[in-house]
Amino acid sequence: MEHRYHARMDADIPMLIYRCGIPVATGRIRDASRGGIFVDTGYGELRPNQQLEVEFPVSESGDCVMRRVRAHVRRCEEGGMALEVDDRDSMVVPSMRALLRQLLDEGGALANAGGPALRTAPASKSSTSMEI
Repeated sequence: MEHRYHARMDADIPMLIYRCGIPVATGRIRDASRGGIFVDTGYGELRPNQQLEVEFPVSESGDCVMRRVRAHVRRCEEGGMALEVDDRDSMVVPSMRALLRQLLDEGGALANAGGPALRTAPASKSSTSMEI
């Protein structure tokens, strides 16, 4: 049984990976939560506990805005890595909130490790099926 602090949502969003402020790789966000993301990437130069930054697009008021946040590598797998966002970074909360809101608005699905994704209820301004 999985024990997670935050519900994960399925995603398919392009992103850039930065080390020391320099873009070093591309990837795709496979799932996201308030606390982190899983990234599909072929970039194999990362190890657990390394610090980096990731940049991804979010839709805000009809415009596409790039958001960059600090994170550290929690786990590396073949073809991807789990990242925990750095909650000391002032951009993390609004950036992750915008990303999850976008996923909900697009009819996102909760990620389910044991089976198919569970569809969320349509997003409304008054309530959602998960805290963002």
